[in-house]
Amino acid sequence: MNSNLSVSALPDKHLSADVMYQYLDNQLLPAERYEVERHLLECDLCADAIAGLGISTPEKTRQQLFQINYHLKSRTQHRHPNTIVQHLKNWGITTAILFLVLLAALLVWFQAKNAHPGTSVKPSVSQTAFISAHPMVGAANYQLYLQQNLRYPAPARQLGIDGNITVGFTVNPDSSLSNLRIVKGLTPELNAEAVRLIKEGPIWIPARRQEKIVTENKTVTIPFRLIK
Repeated sequence: MNSNLSVSALPDKHLSADVMYQYLDNQLLPAERYEVERHLLECDLCADAIAGLGISTPEKTRQQLFQINYHLKSRTQHRHPNTIVQHLKNWGITTAILFLVLLAALLVWFQAKNAHPGTSVKPSVSQTAFISAHPMVGAANYQLYLQQNLRYPAPARQLGIDGNITVGFTVNPDSSLSNLRIVKGLTPELNAEAVRLIKEGPIWIPARRQEKIVTENKTVTIPFRLIK
């Protein structure tokens, strides 16, 4: 697990800016990306922050944070010159820092919007009407899993049977899969292998409609190819 990753189910825990940038740059392990995506589904604050950071850079964000921290520190020192150290030790400082990250991200967002009035800005997770269910490892890694774990049934291999099989299934709000079925099949042995691949495959992130996790029906097409 990445030592910088700090995600908890507790409501007062949030993602750090470093973790957000690692997620955006695909530097996290699959299990870490899964934790981050699960957290984003439940935390609108982090979802908005990562949307803003997606159109910024670490350097821009650090500059914005420096300016915000400078003004905040100046005002705090003026009002409470003897309590700065105590405030830094307070457990709520993590939330305050995250607020600064969010504010910096929003500043970058508004700057980008004003600089390019004719372009559209990618909506945040909380503003998107519907987010489809998807594998936690990403589409490319999911296809790689299918290729590397496919076991070609001997009868089909001997008969030279190949082609595509489409499997339908339901992604439930708890990430479990149900109602697995063959939408387009070949032989019983090949169909069973296709269902096994889906059933034993990587976890799916459930769909989300207007901030609510919902059930969604999905299909995956698996190619069965014989080397000739």
